[in-house]
Amino acid sequence: MSSAAKRVLVVDNSAVVRHSISAMLLRIGCQMSEAEDGDEALRLIASQPPDLVILDLYMPNKDGFETLAEIRANPAHQELTVFILTRTALCTAWCGVGVN
Repeated sequence: MSSAAKRVLVVDNSAVVRHSISAMLLRIGCQMSEAEDGDEALRLIASQPPDLVILDLYMPNKDGFETLAEIRANPAHQELTVFILTRTALCTAWCGVGVN
């Protein structure tokens, strides 16, 4: 990790999950931002792009699938690293496309 603190955006409708992840990453020197849905996340990404987005898939308003599609549709953010973190089993959705 370079000397500059990495900016991380945690997007989850659960405040407990957001705060837990933020607390862990703050300990290693990351600068944290939080959003409770995709709409808020997209506003934060537009105003101050993070180095990493940790994204829940199932949220009210704009879910993680829609949010990720909008991130990738913006040429300025196509290379943004997005880590999917969700409590829902994805096997039923992704096993059909070759994800083990």
